[in-house]
Amino acid sequence: MLSEFANKMQGQYTLEDLTTLETIEDILVFQTFNSQIALDLGCLIVQKSQRYPEEVAVMIKREADGVNIFQYVADSKAQRNIDFAMRKRLAVLASGHSSLWPLVHRVVTGEGELVAEALPVGGAFPIKVDGHIVATLAVSGLHKGMDFQIIVDSLREYLQVSIPDFRGPLV
Repeated sequence: MLSEFANKMQGQYTLEDLTTLETIEDILVFQTFNSQIALDLGCLIVQKSQRYPEEVAVMIKREADGVNIFQYVADSKAQRNIDFAMRKRLAVLASGHSSLWPLVHRVVTGEGELVAEALPVGGAFPIKVDGHIVATLAVSGLHKGMDFQIIVDSLREYLQVSIPDFRGPLV
């Protein structure tokens, strides 16, 4: 799957894109993370999603025990969207980075592979505390890579930090 996406995106990402993505990930970290924070963050994403013409499914999974600590599925969404979110989550767990990172990394460096089920596109993000992934946040349903954008916009707002703009194509 990663090779297929990388071949389609060949030449569309730069080393600067990869560095920017890693910088965003390094900034969007938490001091602590718990179910209440997941609820607040999940509700923020749902609220922000109202600005888009498409509806969303949002999932936050605590990785210590695999429990969904927040899940929202809009009326127009279905199990298919949860399945996409889960596959994006697998890309996060396999890479230790956002689900977009494996694709950008592969296009830029020519290196990297993922498990077959992982979906290396924007839409899932590691929730890190002290350098460890404690949860994953995944969104499915928006078009043209906006799953990634709503995640980073919401994390930036929630954490009250500034992040650089990712200028590469969103998928």
